[in-house]
Amino acid sequence: MGWRERTEEWRREALGWAAPRSCACCGARSSGALCVPCEEGLVEVGGDACVRCGLPRDAWEGAPEDALSSCPGCVVRPPSFDSAWAPWRHEETTRALITRTKYRGDALGAAELCEIAGAALVERVRELDEREGGVTLTAAPMHRSSLRRRGLNLPAFIAWRLRRSWGVPLEEGMIWRSRRARRQARLGELARRENVRGSVTAREGCPPVVVLLDDVITTGATANEMARALRDAGAQRVHVLALARACA
Repeated sequence: MGWRERTEEWRREALGWAAPRSCACCGARSSGALCVPCEEGLVEVGGDACVRCGLPRDAWEGAPEDALSSCPGCVVRPPSFDSAWAPWRHEETTRALITRTKYRGDALGAAELCEIAGAALVERVRELDEREGGVTLTAAPMHRSSLRRRGLNLPAFIAWRLRRSWGVPLEEGMIWRSRRARRQARLGELARRENVRGSVTAREGCPPVVVLLDDVITTGATANEMARALRDAGAQRVHVLALARACA
């Protein structure tokens, strides 16, 4: 460990002693971004997931053969993106952590999410960068009316912090919401696809390989529409990263 790392570690310890932190999820006193129970409540997706949409194998419909690397849904209807990945399942703790930050415009909570998930996201970006021979990161956009209401675009904030703290290449303004869609929370998969159809536009001349950062992958409908727009604007391959993957 170099002197810079040691200095940062001592600074964090001093700050923790002077002003004890609160858990970003439940608010309890904590020595880090999460208290021990909430940290243990983060359930990893794991390596046994669909290589295309990131859905864990135990959530696949039917009884898939062990040899399959893609879930039956992606075999029947391949998405517009080439891969989707998230470190955690969208379950109780992760859902509370993201919802608390996303809908309250909580910049401090967003910074703590970066602290919690940053290393895993950066590792994935670097894996893709090495595999693809270069990638460009961009963030899932919000419609301006939603941004005014919430005050924070969580994916954009995380992407900015990744660039600032980890040096991940980021291109802003590559994609935007050209139409406001209804909230997706209570819609089924087909309704979600129809709801977001034509709601996203991408700038012409997109880089050949784009890594799109979002907060949650639910059915993949929104990610699919954003990937379609990026491909129509010149991207050859699109990889989606998120904080969490819904499994129900």
